[in-house]
Amino acid sequence: MLKSNFENYPKGERSFRMLVDFLGHGIFNSDGEEWKCQRKQASYEFSKRSLRNFMVDTVQSEIAHRLLPLLRRAGEKGETDTVGDATSSNFMRAFEEAQNLIVGRFMDAFEITWRVKKLLDIGSERRLRELLAVVHGILSTRPDVEKKILEEVRSVRIINKNTSETFSFDELREMHYLHAAVTESMRLYPPVPMDTQSCLEDDTMPDGTFVGKGWFVTYSAYAMGRLEDIWGRDCNEYKPERWLENGVFNPESPFRFPVFHAGPRMCLGKEMAYVQMKSIVACVVERFEIDVVGKEKTPEHVLSLTLRMKGGLPIKVKEKVKQCC
Repeated sequence: MLKSNFENYPKGERSFRMLVDFLGHGIFNSDGEEWKCQRKQASYEFSKRSLRNFMVDTVQSEIAHRLLPLLRRAGEKGETDTVGDATSSNFMRAFEEAQNLIVGRFMDAFEITWRVKKLLDIGSERRLRELLAVVHGILSTRPDVEKKILEEVRSVRIINKNTSETFSFDELREMHYLHAAVTESMRLYPPVPMDTQSCLEDDTMPDGTFVGKGWFVTYSAYAMGRLEDIWGRDCNEYKPERWLENGVFNPESPFRFPVFHAGPRMCLGKEMAYVQMKSIVACVVERFEIDVVGKEKTPEHVLSLTLRMKGGLPIKVKEKVKQCC
């Protein structure tokens, strides 16, 4: 479906009609030659090293000039904010403004068309803010994990003699435990929990399951992330260590961990999504105490195009006392 017989499983007319008003004819919602053309152009742009550096610098700049000052003000006022609920969250509105600015600069710098811009939906502000809510929700109940992230962040800062508020691309790459913690969050709570393709011609799956012409085939990244056959008996436990080998992040096959899809439609924005998530979590954990309101209750999630936390995640922010090196 995703690789060996990819051509037989396009998005299909039904999916296109359902999402055309939202996504238009963009890369996420197109098939055939239209998709191939956009994919080729987008892949070329993302492969540019200069683009990567440009995007990383822009992300870091927006974190330093928008998000961190906003959190400081919230901490000073003792206000409760909501991560993940864009309608009521000052934090997430600032994040969305920063994201929109990044997209705008991306388009201006490389003259990307509106259609290609839609590829950024794969790593859009909606998915990122939902994942931010999940990560901070988990860390609020796992101080041991938050402590390890903080130790790693401080270690990277000291080794590189970094005195800025943010981190470079290479410094973020050194944060293996943080990478594992973010990935483990996505294993249990994938931003896009399900994906559906259509079947062009009769087919038989490797296990013998028949799929008829015109049928729809759906795989669930959410269910796969909780399968004992894939992840073992502790599949329902949040355990960043499962991604580490001798302290180094060890990725899993995208066909076992399809959070960023797999095969020819593999997410082009994967690396950028990790940069944004790791940048924000590293900076926030280093400088602020995030107290989740009502953390004793299990948060309720809502299944839609993206997996979201119902009502967002109410938090209180307190700035940490700066340690003297």
